[in-house]
Amino acid sequence: LARWRADGQLEYLGRIDHQVKIRGFRIELGEVQAQLLAQPQVKAAVVLARQGAGGARLVAYVAVGEEGVGEAHDQARLLKEALGRALPDHMVPSAIVVLAKLPLNANGKVDRQALPEPEAGQGAQAEHAAPQGEHEQALAAIWSQVLGVPRVGRQDNFFELGGHSMLAVRLGSRIRATLGRQLSLQAIFGSPVLHRMASALQDAPASGQAHWLADAPRHKEGDRMPLSHAQQRLWFLWCLDPDDTAMNMPAAFRLEGPLDVPRLEKAFALLVARHGALRTVFGEEDGKGWQRLLPAATMRIPVSDLDGDASPDHTAACIAEVVQAPFDLTRGPLLRVRLLRMDAQRHLLVVVVHHIVADGWSSRLMVRDIAHFYEHGEDEASTLPPMRLQYADFAVAQRRWLDGGEMQRQAAYWTRRLEGVVPVALPMDRVLPPSRRNPLGTVDFELSARTTAALSAFATRHDATPFMVLLACVALSLSVRSGMDRFMVGTDLANRGSQEAEALVGFFVNQLALPMDLASPASGAELLAQVRQTVVEASDHQDLPFDRLVSVVKSAERGGRAPLFQTKVIYRDAPEVFSLPGLRIDEHPVPGSQAELDLIVGFVHDGVRLQGCLRYDAECFEEAGMRSLTLEIEAVLQALLASPQAALAALREAAQAARWAEAERLTAQRAEKMVALRGGLRRRSAAPQS
Repeated sequence: LARWRADGQLEYLGRIDHQVKIRGFRIELGEVQAQLLAQPQVKAAVVLARQGAGGARLVAYVAVGEEGVGEAHDQARLLKEALGRALPDHMVPSAIVVLAKLPLNANGKVDRQALPEPEAGQGAQAEHAAPQGEHEQALAAIWSQVLGVPRVGRQDNFFELGGHSMLAVRLGSRIRATLGRQLSLQAIFGSPVLHRMASALQDAPASGQAHWLADAPRHKEGDRMPLSHAQQRLWFLWCLDPDDTAMNMPAAFRLEGPLDVPRLEKAFALLVARHGALRTVFGEEDGKGWQRLLPAATMRIPVSDLDGDASPDHTAACIAEVVQAPFDLTRGPLLRVRLLRMDAQRHLLVVVVHHIVADGWSSRLMVRDIAHFYEHGEDEASTLPPMRLQYADFAVAQRRWLDGGEMQRQAAYWTRRLEGVVPVALPMDRVLPPSRRNPLGTVDFELSARTTAALSAFATRHDATPFMVLLACVALSLSVRSGMDRFMVGTDLANRGSQEAEALVGFFVNQLALPMDLASPASGAELLAQVRQTVVEASDHQDLPFDRLVSVVKSAERGGRAPLFQTKVIYRDAPEVFSLPGLRIDEHPVPGSQAELDLIVGFVHDGVRLQGCLRYDAECFEEAGMRSLTLEIEAVLQALLASPQAALAALREAAQAARWAEAERLTAQRAEKMVALRGGLRRRSAAPQS
């Protein structure tokens, strides 16, 4: 909805459909309402997004008649369970208000203004038991802040309220900063219910002091400061090959509507001014790398016309020209922004940043801040909180902390944990050429909304996360393929264990090796419990820099791009929704050209379904084999969801059956093509010669 202002400008007023955005997810209210109306006891329903202390949340109002109101709490509970089976977690209302009938206005429509607040409504939620005692109340307040929910009860489960691994790390840092207690991730996952976590908190050791980053000093811009351990490795690789673009992080967006280019340029300038990492340059003296922040400056975004050719091939070529240009780390800038104009109302925004100054978490921060600055500019009434630290300050503090003994402590853990463990070795489909180019191949797949919802509910029941469940399934599938029962795979961890680090753009993410043992567990449930323990322990020891991890393990794996493992499993939540006033924005795919590893199994939750992607080295594997692997992983997942106590041998059989079925399908397909080809040749030979 928009209007023409008196000054001739078009003012964006908001959406007039029933789509809302809650905690980064776009939600169609009609879909939730339809599921409610499908329940036999519901006579009428309406779903709203209400603002509360923790931000927007979904609230449902249902009419069940006079006879059903007396059992409001039970009705709300049953309806939540029904929605949980049909919808992904973020689409299940946080509160369901059960009424005899919905209030109507004079026109016979639902009077939304007359609907009661959930806390005051009858049967707003399942029975709420208020936190008791000092520890429960303090913990409930922290949960509310971390999860963005307005109210927490003593029987609530952290993961049922939307918690996951990253939020568990954030919870631990908030507890340390606010309550002065050191609650490990092991304790958080082991006691996810509020009153149980409060009991564990009483027994937790005092943190002794604030997080090492909390009191880190702020350094002057222009000073030369040491690199973080993560940056040091990328600086070394760049010095070896300055033209390499493997560490370029690209993104592209389709913008439809009246784009204000000067306003967008100002937004990016404010972004770079706020996050010093984006105006950092690098150098070296006496063999040691350093970084330096440049002063903030204005920003101009080059605009290129597509010359009337918006075909996919031409568009991809124009994007590739921007994405595949190398960065000069010694001169900067390390953020590149381009606009490709398709016509007056359609643009492609291409953004590329070098990995040495950003990571996936940083991308979410950048999207959020660009949207804020585009909408508000430098309006003092809506300014973001000031940045106390910059990434370079983190780099200095991190080195001081690790060199003070933490490096040795975490190295000792990984030395013990990875002793005798080797990387998984998948059989190759091809003979490797003597000179490697590592061309990228991709296979996309998708888990249905129903399977995604079932996976989320299953993980919650087992005090796990969806990533832990998926990792168990992938590990078993890799075991079947490789014939190995004990091996390691890689993964990425955010490595932002403090509140200060959460707000910083920078290169924090760390790679870790996760040992998998498929010989010990007797059932799927035991395998999940083992994987859960492995991930939790790894998260508690995620600060060891990757280069030190490599030296600790002393891997015989080939060096270069992957000195420790060639297979990685990663999971990401839905990316931040990019929205600018007056514009419709959609992500535009940016194809890669080079494989990072032999195989990366990635999962992204798009808000409704899990989107999977295998990114593989096409010199190692064929597409058909990789597509079969996706079916094997899903077959193991379905078998695990159906029967978690099933013997591990049964889950292995599910993977093998899926592989054999796909092989038979491909064989039959090839046979059909051969029959058709032979038939064509016979008809051609039988045709009269001219």
